[in-house]
Amino acid sequence: MTIGTAFVLLDTGLALVGGTWWPAHPGTLAWAVLGVQALASASLAVRRSAPLLVVGVLGVFVLAVTLLISPAGVLTPAHQGNVRAPLATMPAAYGPLFCQQSRRTAYFTLAAFTLVVMRPWEPSVTSMTIGLLRIAVGPLPALYFDTRRRLMQALVERAEPAERERDLLAEQARAEERARLAGEMHDVVTHRVSPMVLQAGALKVTAWDEATRRAAEELRAAGCQALDELRDTVGILRTAPEGDQTRSVAGFADLVAESVTVGIPTELIEEAGH
Repeated sequence: MTIGTAFVLLDTGLALVGGTWWPAHPGTLAWAVLGVQALASASLAVRRSAPLLVVGVLGVFVLAVTLLISPAGVLTPAHQGNVRAPLATMPAAYGPLFCQQSRRTAYFTLAAFTLVVMRPWEPSVTSMTIGLLRIAVGPLPALYFDTRRRLMQALVERAEPAERERDLLAEQARAEERARLAGEMHDVVTHRVSPMVLQAGALKVTAWDEATRRAAEELRAAGCQALDELRDTVGILRTAPEGDQTRSVAGFADLVAESVTVGIPTELIEEAGH
């Protein structure tokens, strides 16, 4: 059940039991006014998209009922001191401050709406107090929820740049760490492999037999290749990764073959993944 239907039933029942403007002996006019009241209360269905329209419809209805009672005198309530505005005025007063962008327009509309419901030209402490409280029930929660909504929106707007800055700092820290590790790896491995390459080159020159010279040359070439691949790897580590940088396993067979060539017993075992 929508809020409009709920207040149509509530205001109709309240009028029939004599809680508002309903006369002691209703005639055709009273029943017609009751039907118009039901239509006015049903306008709550568009309270979010057109809050000022809902307030205007209910305000015009309350003012029309008031004029029909006095000075027209064609409608006589069973209880003159009752508030003549339907209960639908409470949720209607909620809309302008919560859904309307212009606060000035919302305040002006609610001030006029309050005057119509309170009827200050017919002074009655009871009716004026009840009318004021009924209209205040809507704006006060609306002010609270609207302020809360604006605060949450401001917090989200402040959190998004902070999150982006945190991600940038984390990426910068990762890049710096990659560069540091790359430099250390380059220094350590180069320090170990370079003497091996030099010694292999010297052995090739001074060796007496062909087999030793050939083995020394293969060792020197493997060392040079290792240094070249190390420089490539260090270059990758020093640059930011783009996409999938996972190394392929297709080169394992070549690596095993090279190891066997230089005299290192190596075996490649392939197993299907599960």
